[in-house]
Amino acid sequence: MSECSCDCGLQPVSDKLIIRKLDEDEKTEGGLFMPEDTTEKSVIRGKVIAAGPGQINQFISGAERLPMPAKTGDIVLFAGYQGQKIDYCGEELHVLSANDILCVETKKEN
Repeated sequence: MSECSCDCGLQPVSDKLIIRKLDEDEKTEGGLFMPEDTTEKSVIRGKVIAAGPGQINQFISGAERLPMPAKTGDIVLFAGYQGQKIDYCGEELHVLSANDILCVETKKEN
């Protein structure tokens, strides 16, 4: 299991993920500046800073856990209205269920 990088001892349970929103006011590969969109309906890009162990599969005996779609360090996209925003260790974090993740980036940035 992973721990929150803010060293405050947060560990998500079940299928929960703790995500730090990435600063989107940065230049793209093509040289365009992407302004931050603060609307609740926007898609947010963030970095997983802690991931729970996964939800227990209720249909199989033996307490087998379902695999998590993202792990600590992954960059993910999620809808701004999903999950809960929390202020912890002086920063805004998002706590989401694994089902709230829209996609995981697979291409590594240079």
